Amino acid sequence: MFTARASKAPLFRRSRVQFLVLCALGIGTLLFLIAKILGFGGGAPPGTPPVVIITVIDPGSQSKQYIADIKENREQYAKKHGYATFFPTVQDYPIGDSPASWAKLPAMRHALTNFPYTEYYWFLDQNAFIMNPNLKIETHIMNPKRMDTLMIKDQPIVPPDSVIKTFKHLKGQQIHFSIAQDKEGLAPGSFIVRNGDWSKYLLDTWFDPLYRSYNFQKAERHALEHIVQWHPTILSRLGIVPQHILNSYSREPSNGKGKAEVYKEGDFVVNFSGCDTTGQPKCEEEAKPFSTQWRQAFNITMPGTSRMPISLRNTIAARTGGSGTQLLSLNIDLLRNIIFFLFLWRWTKKAFLKLKGRGFAGSTIDGYVSIRRTLYGLFLRAPGVRTQVQKQVNEAITKLQSKLIQTGPDITRHLTLPKEGWSDETVQKELETLANMDHTKWEDGYVSGAVYHGGDELMKLQTEAFGKFTVANPIHPDVFPGVRKMEAEIVAMVLGIFNAPPGAAGATTSGGTESILMACLSARQKAYVERGVTEPE
Repeated sequence: MFTARASKAPLFRRSRVQFLVLCALGIGTLLFLIAKILGFGGGAPPGTPPVVIITVIDPGSQSKQYIADIKENREQYAKKHGYATFFPTVQDYPIGDSPASWAKLPAMRHALTNFPYTEYYWFLDQNAFIMNPNLKIETHIMNPKRMDTLMIKDQPIVPPDSVIKTFKHLKGQQIHFSIAQDKEGLAPGSFIVRNGDWSKYLLDTWFDPLYRSYNFQKAERHALEHIVQWHPTILSRLGIVPQHILNSYSREPSNGKGKAEVYKEGDFVVNFSGCDTTGQPKCEEEAKPFSTQWRQAFNITMPGTSRMPISLRNTIAARTGGSGTQLLSLNIDLLRNIIFFLFLWRWTKKAFLKLKGRGFAGSTIDGYVSIRRTLYGLFLRAPGVRTQVQKQVNEAITKLQSKLIQTGPDITRHLTLPKEGWSDETVQKELETLANMDHTKWEDGYVSGAVYHGGDELMKLQTEAFGKFTVANPIHPDVFPGVRKMEAEIVAMVLGIFNAPPGAAGATTSGGTESILMACLSARQKAYVERGVTEPE
């Protein structure tokens, strides 16, 4: 009796996979070493500053000596930590009749363009000094673990009782925009953004001409508070830190409610907020004692005449950057290989996760289905077949249009606003016409999943209920507490029906489709928070 010969196919497949993995690792290691040698290891050219400090200068607002002092303060701090500085002027940007403080936004966008590989961009108002040279942006504020301890969570955006608050469950690694608050709200005299598309979106949204046309009382400050409260996409990346961490004031502002954090020795920054305004000190006079303090902290004597001119420094920087650009142009082939390797690695990783999640049999079936769909799609695009398919599609579209877009002598299309408002009788007549248009008889029960009808009496009650809350807006529970009460009670009832555990919560939506989407979003976020799932199937 003979035993069946064991197949060598699995062993062969295993050895082939191992060989491919080893080859990929070898090629990857070689490319990594070459990239390191030539300075492409992290994707940033050599000498890229980790932080850029941006201060918009208003030359006509203060004396030349004061402006020079402001610039030297930033330059000395940047020199200590390997940062870069950027000093555009208000006149560099077309802000029209808007207040000069709006210039900080195009200046930040300008910095993102000039320093595309920098990780952090710190805006610091002109009338402010960096007082503690030993604190670094990366470790003092933006480090994820540090940010976890600094962030003020569940904090009203506009204190003390704004309905919109910072999210409770944000993590430090999610923060792309760090700012402090004073007693009146967000304080954009000093803030930090992380490089990326999100920060560009923030700055573009913040500088939108629509918000500049609103003539907010405090210009870009009130515009920021507005978009943070109405754009969850922005709120989800916002980290509010204590004021003394990023933006201490030189004195207590005279107006407003609450208290601001006044500068104490060891704080990072002192901001002369409100200086030169009515009833407040002159900026230059208020800055004098702090100018002496920061020089002592930096171990610098009073300013002399030996500082390198800015034009010469920019020339040297341009030449250094030029050599990096030239090196990049000479290594296009290497860059192409790196991109190919990353592409190969990405799809190899996806294939591995597919095999891990679906197994060999499931992955084979999925592959077969995908190939079949692709081939069927190519078949439908073949000459002759495509003509017939398009003909049937056009017929279906025509039938659908005739049903959805009805025409006839009794149908009048209103494409422009009437010159004069309609009377009640005209409106009632038009509504009657619309209600009596030819339609599927849902009243007879021939429609599923579109209409939920509980009878004429219930419809009458619903109409009365809608009439009482026609203008209600659930976003404003302080204005419409009855709507909030109804929503809370509905959620409580549903939680009770499903025996929800203590601490469970819920929210109402506008319909079934949105409910399904919200349920999927909740499941995705739950998997991310509890199990770290970043690429769900």
